Amino acid sequence: MIRKLRVYVAGPLSGSIPCYLGNVYTMLHECHKVEQAGMAPYCPAHDILYGLTGGFWSYQRYIDFNIPWLLVSDVMYCYGDHSPGVNQEIRIAAEHNIPVVKDWGALCEFKRAWENRDDE
Repeated sequence: MIRKLRVYVAGPLSGSIPCYLGNVYTMLHECHKVEQAGMAPYCPAHDILYGLTGGFWSYQRYIDFNIPWLLVSDVMYCYGDHSPGVNQEIRIAAEHNIPVVKDWGALCEFKRAWENRDDE
C-alpha cells in the first residue's frame, strides 16, 4: 500500500452554536474533497463528538487534542478565513517546518510534488 499524503485541514470553527455547526459542516466538506483527491485528511471538527459525549471541553483541551495530529501531518491546508485558532495552528506548523498551503490549487500542486519526490 502506498502511503497517502497526510493533510491537516484547518479552518474556522468557533462561534455561536449555529455558526459553529455551519463551520463544522464546511470543514467536513473540505475534508471530503481532500479524501476524494486521494489524500488522507485529519479533520479537527471530529472532536465535536468527544465534546458531545465527554462533557464540556475547554478551548485549550481542543487545541491539545488536535495539535499532535498537526505535528505528524505532511502539510497543513487552510481554507476560508483565518480565525485566531487557525493563525495559532499556522504558527505551530511553521515552528515545526510543516508546509502550509492556503488554497485548493496549492494543495493539489503540493500533492503532485510530494508524489514525485525522490525518497532516499
